[in-house]
Amino acid sequence: MPPSRPEARPYLSAAIVLCPGFTLTPMSCFSDALRLAADQGDNSRKVLFQWEYAVAGEGGAVSSSGLEVRPTIALDEIMGFDCIVVCGGLLRDMGQIRPELYDLLRQAHEGGALVVGLCTGSFVLGEAGLLEGKSCAVHPNVLHAFSERFPGTTPLTRKTYWGGRPGHHLPRRGVVAGCRRASDPHMGQHEPDVQGAGLSSVQL
Repeated sequence: MPPSRPEARPYLSAAIVLCPGFTLTPMSCFSDALRLAADQGDNSRKVLFQWEYAVAGEGGAVSSSGLEVRPTIALDEIMGFDCIVVCGGLLRDMGQIRPELYDLLRQAHEGGALVVGLCTGSFVLGEAGLLEGKSCAVHPNVLHAFSERFPGTTPLTRKTYWGGRPGHHLPRRGVVAGCRRASDPHMGQHEPDVQGAGLSSVQL
């Protein structure tokens, strides 16, 4: 039997924000971990988890590998989700990010939402002022650029992800981190049989 929720709300709702030139694999691994944990079998229904996609630039979002993704919600509709996941892209494209995204991230954080940075999404969280005085998982490839831009944040290159409540921001790097973070119990109030379901179903 597919799972059902007696409550009106799922365990977790996530707004996934795609930046210009976003990295496809961390985003898809994160999304599939949620999808596989949200339902049983091959149904792929949004029963236990719900997620939508917004774009941080104008129009659609084109990944660093050239795949274009259309949004399912407008950028200003990310407010009200339990979790906002910012999937960063090529650093040279950060200037194309709409300025209102930074305000929305600050408002979401102040309202108690969990704010996650995937890959170079940590740069976006840094620009929003959410990482000052904190530690942050950063890929070695962008360590120098991150340290120069955010001297008040401690970059960690030996962590796939870092953070959790009560900090409410979770910058993380890499593909495995995308899978692991999406199935982490901090992502929502999961029941025990749900916590690892997404990760156990993803084959790398």
